[in-house]
Amino acid sequence: FTDRQTWYPGVEYRPGTGAFFRDIDASVVVPSRDGAAYTTRIVDAEGNPFTSMFGAILAGSEMGTGNPEDSGVAFGTEISVVEAKKGNIAAKIHVVAPAP
Repeated sequence: FTDRQTWYPGVEYRPGTGAFFRDIDASVVVPSRDGAAYTTRIVDAEGNPFTSMFGAILAGSEMGTGNPEDSGVAFGTEISVVEAKKGNIAAKIHVVAPAP
C-alpha cells in the first residue's frame, strides 16, 4: 500500500444507466497534504479508467484516477502487511513514513 495510488473502488459509470458506487461498503481514508482534495476514481463496467469522464463533477467530487499523487497531494507513506493472522482477524504491518 502506498498513499500515491487510489485504494477506493470509486464510481462506475455506464452510459445509459448512469453512475453508482462500485462497492458501497468499501472505503479508505487517505490523508492528503494540507487536507487538499484529490479526484474520485471513475471506471467503466470492466474496471478500466473512464477517461472521458475525468474532470466531470459528480455529487460534488471531481472524477479522475483517484490517485492522490496525480493531484500532487500524496505524502508518500508506504504500508505493507508483514504477517496476517489466521482468519485475517489481525495483521502485523510495516510502515515507512515519507521523507521530511
